[in-house]
Order: sequence, then C-alpha cells, then structure tokens
Amino acid sequence: MGATMRAQNPDNVQPSDRLLLRVGLLSLGVNVVLIALNAVLAWLSGSLALGAEMAHNSVDLLASVGVVLGLRIARRQSSAFPYGLYKVENIVALVIALLIFVTAYEIAQSALFSEPSPVMVDGWIVLGTVIALALPVGFSHYEMRIGRAANAPSLIADAVEFRAHALSSGAVLLGLAGQGVGWALDRWAALFIVAFILMAGWELLSNAMRALLDASLDDQTLQRIRKILAQEPLVAEVAELMGRNAGRFRFVQAILILRTRDLSRGDALRARLSALIRQTVPHVERVALQLRPQGAHNPKVAFAVDQGGQHLAECLCQAPQFVLFQRLDDHGSWRESERLQNPFLEQESGRGIALGRWLVALGADQVVTPVGLEGKGVGYVLAHADVSIVRGEPGADVENLLANMRQGLDDGLGKAL
Repeated sequence: MGATMRAQNPDNVQPSDRLLLRVGLLSLGVNVVLIALNAVLAWLSGSLALGAEMAHNSVDLLASVGVVLGLRIARRQSSAFPYGLYKVENIVALVIALLIFVTAYEIAQSALFSEPSPVMVDGWIVLGTVIALALPVGFSHYEMRIGRAANAPSLIADAVEFRAHALSSGAVLLGLAGQGVGWALDRWAALFIVAFILMAGWELLSNAMRALLDASLDDQTLQRIRKILAQEPLVAEVAELMGRNAGRFRFVQAILILRTRDLSRGDALRARLSALIRQTVPHVERVALQLRPQGAHNPKVAFAVDQGGQHLAECLCQAPQFVLFQRLDDHGSWRESERLQNPFLEQESGRGIALGRWLVALGADQVVTPVGLEGKGVGYVLAHADVSIVRGEPGADVENLLANMRQGLDDGLGKAL
C-alpha cells in the first residue's frame, strides 16, 4: 500500500509516495519564489503588509522542509519504532500550526507598534502582488487535491497555509489599492492577514492534536467497516470495533464472534476480511482481527416446509415457507420461534445464494433439507457459515423429524437423522 496505486476500487486510488515527495519539493520551490517576490515588492513599495507576507513565506519555507522530511521518514521502521513513524506527518502539521501562530504574533506586533512609513504604489507593484496571490491559489488547489487523496496531514496543512497566503495577498492588494487613492489601509490589511492566519493555524493545530492523541476514526468510516465485517457469513457478531489515524494512514482493530467453535479457518478469514477492508476503505494500513468462538447458546434449526407448514417440502429453494425451532434450555425443551414465507420464491437468478444468506442472517445453526446441496450456491453459503445441513425425507412430518433430532441436537449440532 502507499507505494503503489490501487486499482481494485476506483474510489480508493491513492497517490504514490514518490508523487507525495515531489509535491513537497514543489512546495519548497513555490515558497522560495514567493519569498523573493514579496521581498522585492516590500523593498520597492515600503509596504508593511508586503513585508509581513515575506516574513510569513520565510517561516513557511522552514515548514516545507519539515513536510519533505516527514514524507521521507514516515514509512521507516526500526527496532526502536517497530510500528513505523507514521505520526511524523502529524508532528510536522503541529509544528506548522505553531509557526503560524508565531508569524501572526510578529505581524500583529509590527502592524500595531511600528512607525508608519510612506508606501509607493505603481503598476509593477500591483502586478507583482497579483502574481503573489495567483501562485499560492493555483498550487494550494493542486496540493490539497493530492493531500486529500493520500490523506496526508502534512500536505493538507501546507495547502491550507498556501490558501491563507492567497487570502492575505488579497488583503495586501486591497491595502495597496487604498494607498493609491490616499487611504492609509496598510496597517488594517496587515491585521486582516493576522486574522486569517490565526484561523488556519487553529484548524491545523486541532487536527494534528486529534491524530497525536489517537482520536477515533469518524463514525461513517467505522460503520462502513462494521458493515463489511457483519456481511461475512461466519461472523455472528462484531463485538468491538476501533480505529485511529496515524499520519496519512488508518489502523483498524476488531473483535469478531464467529458462528463456529472451530477456529481452524481463522487465518484465511483474517486475510480475506483484511484485504476486503483495505480494498474498500481508503488509507487503511493495517487491520488486526481477534476471533472468538461463539459461546454457549440455544441452537436454532430451520425446516423447509410445504404450504401447509407441517411437512418437509420437496425442494429447499422452492419451499413456500420455513419453520424455525429453537432450544429453550438445557433440559431439551424446544419451541417454534418463527414461521416465515420464502422471500426468494419468485426470484429467477441467484435464488440459492440469497436464500442461504437469509437463513444465515436468521441465525440458523442447522438446516433440514429434502435434497442434497453439494455443488449448489445455497450449500456453499451455508457451509461457509458453518451451518450444518441435514437430509430429511420429502413429506416427512416436521414434529417427528424434530423429535428424532433432539438427542443429537442436545449433544451437539451436526448429527444427521
């Protein structure tokens, strides 16, 4: 993951590590250009706001260096850090947020307490300021798109910073326009910049702290993962589900209660569910699944019955209805728990698989069928969910079948008639 782009799910295509590093290096270059441009404009015009922009760019250059370093080392592992250095990107985002607050303080101090100076405004100054506005607008859009696609907090933080630059450059442009008509707006423009910088800094700080403090994945993502796990026929219950962010990656862990006491298929089940989650949910780096057998419970038996509901039907998939019996206690008491119409009786294709999934969802531990299910979709689904399949004579009385089965059911499921 990460070093390649996934093709299994169109919504889960992620940028490569090499592309992320290239974007980080481009951020360095853009900041160097903005520093040089704003320095020249501030020197030519004497504008306090343009000087503030140059100072802001200088701090951001250091932050961009941190972004590049964070992207390079985030995937490294060592004996001291066996789980990787994924949170380095969150630390970089936190540092950027703190630098933003320092920059805001320095700009505000200069705007409020420095001596006023004349500002020269001409066409070249205005053109340069427009370029200083357009460059971060274009690059921030590109960097934000890549950062969100990769869920990279350092790139997202850097893109937010460039957007703050665009807004503050717009304020500078308004200040210069005011100077051109004789309005002293330079200080107010600088303070306007401070307000935008503080808002951007607070957003980055809060997001970085959430990740560093192992805040949970959002509810929508957790529900999406829970649905994937619950759809597995062998899973009786998702007992516990947790997830967290670390850098641009997500980590998921869950406790699953299985419909079987036989955990020999556990490794294959873990691999299948982990692969499915990583293919479906973006940015998942690792899935840890703990499997537990289903505890003692009252078993449930499903009979495929005819229209009268008293005798075994001729065919499982074409049975008009199903009767479910459940054991009440350990003393051999049973009762009819449900009598349901076959919802797939009129379905032309995929009826067997749909019926099998329905019986599994009803909690059937054993299904009594008049015909063998070898090689059929319904048989595959039931066997995959560890549901026992028992053959019975078509037309046999259901009560008599249950009476003959009780001893075997009380001793343990899976015994045939």
